[in-house]
Amino acid sequence: METKLSDLATKQDLIQLQHTILEAVKQLLNTNTSNGPKFLNTQQTCERLGCSASSLANYKKRGLIQCSSHLGKNYYKVDDIDRLMQDTAMR
Repeated sequence: METKLSDLATKQDLIQLQHTILEAVKQLLNTNTSNGPKFLNTQQTCERLGCSASSLANYKKRGLIQCSSHLGKNYYKVDDIDRLMQDTAMR
């Protein structure tokens, strides 16, 4: 005996499940970005620091800031950017 999907769940059941899953994913994304470290790409980091990409590369080379690379792009932690701004302001 073959069981059809329509015998297991109605269209309305599937729509409700879809909404439930979407809401759960939204909550996870909101929780993750508010609690975890936030990263900025090179352009965003330069804008925040008020410097050029070559200056940022120089900061990285001198060990003043670290980055993570993903698919050939560099990403910088907001906390590290803010710390660099504070350190350079104190000098």
